[in-house]
Amino acid sequence: FQELYPILATIKLPIIASLTAYALYMANADPRRRLEGLKHPMMWLAIAILAFAALSVPGSVWPGAALRFLHGTFVKTFLLMVVVAASVRSVVDVKRLAGIMVFGATVYSIYVLTRFEITADGRLSNLVYYDANDLALVVVCTFPLAVYFATRARGAFVRIASLLILALMVLAIVKSGSRGGFLGLIAVSVYLLFGFKTLSKQVRIGAVAGAFILLSFVASDRYWEMMESMLNPTEDYNWTAEDGRKEIWKRGIGYMLQNPVLGVGGGQFGVAEGTLSEHAGRQDLGFGFKWSTAHNSFVQIGAELGVIALAAFVALLIVAYRTARRGGRAPPHGVEHTHADAALGHALAGAVIGFAVAGFFLSQAYSMYLYTILGMILGFAKLDLNAAAPLGQPAPPRTRGFAPRGGHRMAQHPPLVG
Repeated sequence: FQELYPILATIKLPIIASLTAYALYMANADPRRRLEGLKHPMMWLAIAILAFAALSVPGSVWPGAALRFLHGTFVKTFLLMVVVAASVRSVVDVKRLAGIMVFGATVYSIYVLTRFEITADGRLSNLVYYDANDLALVVVCTFPLAVYFATRARGAFVRIASLLILALMVLAIVKSGSRGGFLGLIAVSVYLLFGFKTLSKQVRIGAVAGAFILLSFVASDRYWEMMESMLNPTEDYNWTAEDGRKEIWKRGIGYMLQNPVLGVGGGQFGVAEGTLSEHAGRQDLGFGFKWSTAHNSFVQIGAELGVIALAAFVALLIVAYRTARRGGRAPPHGVEHTHADAALGHALAGAVIGFAVAGFFLSQAYSMYLYTILGMILGFAKLDLNAAAPLGQPAPPRTRGFAPRGGHRMAQHPPLVG
């Protein structure tokens, strides 16, 4: 919000909020918030990525900048995931976090749609912190969470508000002009149709049909021209230009193969473009060359942190998806677990799908949004372990599957949604 309202930057609101969150977590003695509950493959994979970010610093193309990226960006992002996951006491906490995510995406979408104009190329530009593609990524990933509230919220007000938010999200994706966002919306819609099994078939079909009917009404001819350009990729600048995605990805894979173990350093893809690229030498002759970002989360982390970190990142997304999906399965007999809880797991899995597709065209491998979603899934996963142990006692050893036999999901607070 400080990017939207600069006055908040003068009081260092993000720093104050972060320090307050850490302090409150440390001061809270609730056994459900112990770090022991986070012993999960997702946590180990995230730690592995963080370790490679640290190990990459000495051999980075710019060690000082890689170190600043590590402690100034990625460590904070990692700690955010940990605090989010550890703070979860019950499913209600995860629902509240999901509501905050939807609220944040809604506020930013409204701000952008009311303050910025569509340029001659048919898309929004100069969007303060995010660009049009980043906005589309956030909206696409939040879409399944809004569907959850629209279909599972207990109060009519929340359901109606969520339906309006879904319409706003479709409008934001269209106005962004993002082709990656369009593909992400298609991927999430396919998931809603065939993967969101906690909703009836009629509701799933109605939700997807409604979204695309609205899209057909609000999308301009210029928008459809941009989307149709994906059918002829060889005619697009991203295929032919040296600073187009195809050439950038090829160079990024080259950096990864040249530095397969530790990469070029966290956050240093652009520096590698200006120093290691075959075009970098032209700068000595007085010719300019754009120091591009990776425009692909997978190429980004592979080039910056190496092949092993790339494998850990892919595994992290897969495990997160499967963990969220397991949270959405029908519970064993006697387990306190509602259809609304199951739908929340399916919604979080949909957010991962949205990131995997829309993030394929963006440099968002270390995104705070992604790691917040991962923290929510990790917190969702730990509930079954904590629920099986009395308060004040350690959780039992992990068994195969999402919930231990005989375990009970925590339900200490009245549910916000049914």
